[in-house]
Amino acid sequence: MLARCESLLLQTQARQRLNAFLLRHGKRFGGKSKWTQAHFRWFETVKWDCPAQQIVLQEYIDAVTQMQKRNKALDTQIELAGKESTSRTLIQDDMAL
Repeated sequence: MLARCESLLLQTQARQRLNAFLLRHGKRFGGKSKWTQAHFRWFETVKWDCPAQQIVLQEYIDAVTQMQKRNKALDTQIELAGKESTSRTLIQDDMAL
Protein backbone atom coordinates (compact mmCIF):
# COMPACT_ATOMS: atom_id res chain seq x y z
CA MET A 1 0.00 0.00 0.00
CA LEU A 2 2.91 2.32 0.76
CA ALA A 3 4.28 1.65 -2.72
CA ARG A 4 0.94 2.74 -4.19
CA CYS A 5 0.96 6.01 -2.22
CA GLU A 6 4.53 6.72 -3.26
CA SER A 7 3.70 5.91 -6.85
CA LEU A 8 0.74 8.32 -6.81
CA LEU A 9 3.01 11.02 -5.44
CA LEU A 10 5.54 10.40 -8.20
CA GLN A 11 2.78 10.56 -10.80
CA THR A 12 1.57 13.87 -9.38
CA GLN A 13 5.10 15.26 -9.46
CA ALA A 14 5.60 14.13 -13.07
CA ARG A 15 2.35 15.82 -14.07
CA GLN A 16 3.33 19.02 -12.26
CA ARG A 17 6.71 19.11 -14.02
CA LEU A 18 5.04 18.65 -17.41
CA ASN A 19 2.44 21.35 -16.69
CA ALA A 20 5.08 23.77 -15.42
CA PHE A 21 7.22 23.24 -18.53
CA LEU A 22 4.26 23.93 -20.82
CA LEU A 23 3.10 26.97 -18.86
CA ARG A 24 6.61 28.47 -18.78
CA HIS A 25 6.48 28.46 -22.57
CA GLY A 26 2.93 29.74 -22.89
CA LYS A 27 1.38 26.44 -23.94
CA ARG A 28 -2.09 25.93 -22.48
CA PHE A 29 -4.54 23.10 -22.98
CA GLY A 30 -7.93 24.48 -24.00
CA GLY A 31 -9.92 21.35 -23.24
CA LYS A 32 -12.15 20.62 -20.28
CA SER A 33 -10.20 17.91 -18.46
CA LYS A 34 -6.51 17.22 -18.17
CA TRP A 35 -4.97 13.74 -18.30
CA THR A 36 -7.64 12.41 -20.63
CA GLN A 37 -7.13 10.95 -24.10
CA ALA A 38 -7.95 14.36 -25.55
CA HIS A 39 -5.27 15.96 -23.41
CA PHE A 40 -2.67 13.44 -24.55
CA ARG A 41 -3.71 13.99 -28.19
CA TRP A 42 -3.19 17.71 -27.64
CA PHE A 43 0.39 17.02 -26.53
CA GLU A 44 1.01 15.63 -30.01
CA THR A 45 0.03 18.97 -31.55
CA VAL A 46 2.42 21.01 -29.40
CA LYS A 47 5.35 22.07 -31.57
CA TRP A 48 8.54 23.88 -30.63
CA ASP A 49 11.07 25.91 -32.57
CA CYS A 50 13.95 24.27 -30.77
CA PRO A 51 14.32 20.49 -31.18
CA ALA A 52 15.64 20.19 -27.63
CA GLN A 53 12.33 21.47 -26.28
CA GLN A 54 10.46 18.79 -28.23
CA ILE A 55 12.73 16.17 -26.65
CA VAL A 56 12.12 17.58 -23.17
CA LEU A 57 8.35 17.59 -23.76
CA GLN A 58 8.44 13.96 -24.85
CA GLU A 59 10.51 12.99 -21.80
CA TYR A 60 7.95 14.61 -19.50
CA ILE A 61 5.08 12.90 -21.33
CA ASP A 62 6.89 9.56 -21.11
CA ALA A 63 7.43 10.02 -17.36
CA VAL A 64 3.71 10.66 -16.81
CA THR A 65 2.75 7.69 -18.99
CA GLN A 66 5.17 5.38 -17.17
CA MET A 67 3.74 6.40 -13.80
CA GLN A 68 0.20 5.79 -15.04
CA LYS A 69 1.20 2.29 -16.18
CA ARG A 70 2.98 1.64 -12.90
CA ASN A 71 -0.07 2.71 -10.90
CA LYS A 72 -2.34 0.51 -12.98
CA ALA A 73 -0.01 -2.47 -12.44
CA LEU A 74 0.11 -1.79 -8.70
CA ASP A 75 -3.69 -1.58 -8.58
CA THR A 76 -3.87 -4.96 -10.30
CA GLN A 77 -1.40 -6.48 -7.85
CA ILE A 78 -3.25 -5.05 -4.85
CA GLU A 79 -6.54 -6.38 -6.21
CA LEU A 80 -5.05 -9.85 -6.73
CA ALA A 81 -3.51 -9.86 -3.27
CA GLY A 82 -6.88 -8.89 -1.79
CA LYS A 83 -8.67 -11.68 -3.64
CA GLU A 84 -6.12 -14.25 -2.50
CA SER A 85 -6.02 -13.02 1.10
CA THR A 86 -7.46 -14.99 3.97
CA SER A 87 -8.98 -11.68 5.11
CA ARG A 88 -10.87 -11.24 1.85
CA THR A 89 -14.26 -10.72 3.51
CA LEU A 90 -12.84 -8.00 5.77
CA ILE A 91 -11.29 -6.28 2.78
CA GLN A 92 -14.58 -6.43 0.87
CA ASP A 93 -16.41 -4.98 3.88
CA ASP A 94 -13.90 -2.11 4.08
CA MET A 95 -14.26 -1.45 0.36
CA ALA A 96 -18.04 -1.14 0.76
CA LEU A 97 -17.61 1.82 3.13
